[in-house]
Amino acid sequence: MDSVALGIALGLVSGFGLFLATAILLSKEGEVIGPNLSLISYYFWGFKVTWLGASLGLAESRIGGFLLGSMIAS
Repeated sequence: MDSVALGIALGLVSGFGLFLATAILLSKEGEVIGPNLSLISYYFWGFKVTWLGASLGLAESRIGGFLLGSMIAS
């Protein structure tokens, strides 16, 4: 397997998956949206259920996904 290709693929899927999950929660109407994804902040530095947190989660998840994918393919 190609470690760079798997790293990029896994990074894109994990990054955009987390961003999409956060964006869906932010776009819903309601008062309490934080508890659904707030535990992810233990794994990603600076992540909160806000648009800035979604962007930080996107970047950190892409990096982590790339590293994990490249280690799996090695």
